[in-house]
Amino acid sequence: LRVFRALRIVRVLLEADLSWTEEPRFQTFIGTVIGLNSILMGLETDIDWVGWFYLEQILLTIYTFELVVLLKRFGLYFFSCNNPDIGWNMLDA
Repeated sequence: LRVFRALRIVRVLLEADLSWTEEPRFQTFIGTVIGLNSILMGLETDIDWVGWFYLEQILLTIYTFELVVLLKRFGLYFFSCNNPDIGWNMLDA
């Protein structure tokens, strides 16, 4: 049953219009996540806490989601030298 739910999510992702990835709201969200992650990395060096692992997993999920939707939206153009965002895309990948 869980497999079918996962497949439904994959199907929705494959059929979705992902133009919202270029909107300022999504870009701001990802930028905020990156900023928050840098702060958490600094705190993680000084504070010993079991919860860091779970926060890292949440951030990893967000980063993976961003990469998947951008790869789906742009395809191989994501890695193209003709893409004006090639530098940022290589850092993402």
